[in-house]
Amino acid sequence: MTTWGQLTNEQKLEVARLHGKENKSWAELSKKYGIDIGNFSTFKRKAQQLIKKDVQQVTEQSPLKDKVIALLLQRPYTLLELCNRFDTSPNKIQDVIEALKNEHHPIESKDNTVELPAKPNGHTLKSIMGESLGKICWAEMADTHNGSRYAQKSAVNSFIDTAYEKYNVRHVLHSGDATAGTNVYRGQSHELYATSAMEQADDFCNSIPEKPGLDYYAIQGNHDYSFYKSAGLDILSLIASQRKDIIHAGCDEARISLVDGIDVMLWHPSGGVPYAVSYRGQRYVTELSGSELMDLVVGEKTSPSLRFVQIGHLHILNLFVHGPTYVSQAGCFEGTNGYLKAKGLRPFIGGIIWTAEISTNKMVLEATPHILNYPEIPDDYRNHRVPMTAPLMERRLDTLFSMKGE
Repeated sequence: MTTWGQLTNEQKLEVARLHGKENKSWAELSKKYGIDIGNFSTFKRKAQQLIKKDVQQVTEQSPLKDKVIALLLQRPYTLLELCNRFDTSPNKIQDVIEALKNEHHPIESKDNTVELPAKPNGHTLKSIMGESLGKICWAEMADTHNGSRYAQKSAVNSFIDTAYEKYNVRHVLHSGDATAGTNVYRGQSHELYATSAMEQADDFCNSIPEKPGLDYYAIQGNHDYSFYKSAGLDILSLIASQRKDIIHAGCDEARISLVDGIDVMLWHPSGGVPYAVSYRGQRYVTELSGSELMDLVVGEKTSPSLRFVQIGHLHILNLFVHGPTYVSQAGCFEGTNGYLKAKGLRPFIGGIIWTAEISTNKMVLEATPHILNYPEIPDDYRNHRVPMTAPLMERRLDTLFSMKGE
């Protein structure tokens, strides 16, 4: 049986890498290196010490931008603290902060305090369909998970084509998880064809269809947020900077005004699928109704406007009506990945196209969901372009080759 002292330096570094970066469990590592129970606690402690030492060495050798981000991920710092920490001038720190902001790290500077907000912010969106009432239409989608080997890109293309051509849709609302993210669940790194934030952002930009007059409004989900947790990077801001037809609406939730007096709430919750699939939506819309009532009481609003709630994350199809509000979960565009298999779950692949008629007193007279469902295509990512490894550019390249076998 193996002890920590019997491992080579290369093996020790490999242990630290497998646990710290690839989320290998201690049980897996113990089995891999043949460690007995008596030596396991010492082995674990030594490996953790090496991981901390390795992280510290990497931070100390990194460029100043990386060092600043590494600190801000821990807590807010004053400008003076950063100057003292890196023995540099305030002007140099300010230049670094501006450079990081330009690279889509949403750093905030207030009263000489520099910090990363808990969650990145989006844009306030009002009357995206104009001021006129009457008949309106839009598409609802979620959880495209670009970068995942289970991404259903063919279904996405078909859904957008149908929405645009058949239903004349010009607004697509995306309820989160545009990208697959990183280290969201154990073993995810083995299920990605694009691993870095740059690759996944590039893949989303180049695979979501562009059509004249068509706009996408998206929120961040937990998979998108994984890049923010690990590197302070707002990946949806990066995507929106490359595609002017993609609008960053917020993180976790965003209230969007479709027309004057008619709002839709996009929500990307946390947690797994409840036993009663409508439970999460029922609780959420009840809380929203109470909040809207309070706005009426204190005079923030003159009339309620929440008419639609659209939910991502759970990868299921579900629709119900709560008072004047239509609540929906449109499914996803990712197949049955390893996480879902372990839970015994199967996703609904598809989306919803909504048509609604709005009265002059801002009531929804009629709302019709057109549900589009698609079969799962194994390894569908191979039928589409390979993401670039070079940085994103304002002018993106056309597809050079695909991974589809001849």
